[in-house]
Amino acid sequence: MVAKATEMEVCNLLGVFYEADGCLRVADEHDGALDVETVLAPVKGVMVHVLAHHRPPEPPLKDKWGVGCCYLEGQGHCHAGHHERPQWIYTFNAVGVLQTDDDGWIVESKDGASHAIRTDWLVGHRSQIVVVSMPDLEKMADKVREFDPSNLGADPRITDLQDRASEIRDYLEEINKLKDNL
Repeated sequence: MVAKATEMEVCNLLGVFYEADGCLRVADEHDGALDVETVLAPVKGVMVHVLAHHRPPEPPLKDKWGVGCCYLEGQGHCHAGHHERPQWIYTFNAVGVLQTDDDGWIVESKDGASHAIRTDWLVGHRSQIVVVSMPDLEKMADKVREFDPSNLGADPRITDLQDRASEIRDYLEEINKLKDNL
């Protein structure tokens, strides 16, 4: 079952990813040390758009592994392969339901295919994960259809009209909140 986000959730992790005590963590450039599972918990089981990638500094350092995002160059080996392909950058882009399995985080697309987010390739790298919940468009469309004045019947009472006006106001406020979070 897919949980539907009632409000748009945005999770943005940017920093150097590492493992500690068996957990994936990030030294986030804005919020300090964070546990990735804790941050992503509100969008687990929800329809989302996920972007994950190595994030080189700006401007990129063309003479460094991962164009500057790989912190493993000094060790002479990178588990993501920068020792063999120094200019390569990992990117992941998928829409679906965010889940976990035995190997870590996955996105299950509408066709049932599972797409693994290679968080192991983020470890030791300046990287970013952005997860944005997808609003329940079917629910929004139903709400819009409910606003049709013909649904009120032949003899609407003033209280029915006031209730409908309140629903419309609340709905517009919800849309504005979604817009503000983009």
